[in-house]
Amino acid sequence: MSSKEKSRVDSAKFSQLLCTALQIALVDLMHHWGLSPAAVVGHSSGEIGAAYALGLSEEAIQPYLERLEPTEVAVVACINSPSNITLSGDITALEKVEALLKRANVFARRLKVDNAYHSPHMAYAADVYLASLQGITILEPRENVVIFSSVTGLQVSATELDPSYWVANMTLPVQFVKALNNVFSSAPQTNQAPRNRLIDIVIEIGPHSALQRPLKQILATSRKLESTEYLSILHRGQDAVTTSLKAAANLWSHGSNLNLLHENSLTIEPPVRKVLPNLPSYPWKHSNRYWFSSFQGNSHLFATAPRLD
Repeated sequence: MSSKEKSRVDSAKFSQLLCTALQIALVDLMHHWGLSPAAVVGHSSGEIGAAYALGLSEEAIQPYLERLEPTEVAVVACINSPSNITLSGDITALEKVEALLKRANVFARRLKVDNAYHSPHMAYAADVYLASLQGITILEPRENVVIFSSVTGLQVSATELDPSYWVANMTLPVQFVKALNNVFSSAPQTNQAPRNRLIDIVIEIGPHSALQRPLKQILATSRKLESTEYLSILHRGQDAVTTSLKAAANLWSHGSNLNLLHENSLTIEPPVRKVLPNLPSYPWKHSNRYWFSSFQGNSHLFATAPRLD
């Protein structure tokens, strides 16, 4: 509820926990509505690294990185789309790359964050992070959902998500493009496929539609933009009830088997509803005419001559 000036929501001390809690809550909400995804893929925490989002490909950024001094650290942290990457590392190195890019008229934007995720700086926290994860329990998936890793870009099983995996998740680059392309290549490509395996809708679970642009770039490159719908449950600055219900309505209109009673209820178990068969009858009033036909419409429907040149 704080103002933008006073809020500490962008601090990693709070934002990581808040994002995780919010995403878990949204996943549970989707499950409560009866939504069962065909596959899931994460973007890690690269979105909130102390970094820059750049309008270049992974290959195109290399000449700029090569102009840094050996002591200056800046690496590709996230491959968001074929033409969008995120750099992470030393602030001075990132500012130098930013200046070079602006002189070349290349879009570069600083992200509002305070940690250099997916860069060598994360090695300092790796051992502490690994120790803090010891003893975590890997739960059995409640559905037969396929998981694609943003660390390797490949499909992984739930048993592989052990403490060492999450350390790699924090320190290694985010292979989002590779992971998403593998999501689509693993799915059936025809409408004759089982409904729960055909991937024709992508839903972003998080506090904002942060990945909309990279996702649409990936879909356009793989020629799936026209046949794939993108939805985000939440949008920054908009009422969460409105945006989530709009997403649900869009899912319903595309044939998703949502539980409408749960979706339209504010309680976990919706109240019992019953038909009211004893309402008074309502005779239709036929004295007024409610159908209007224009002269042009009648001329087209009831033409008195064939179409002429």
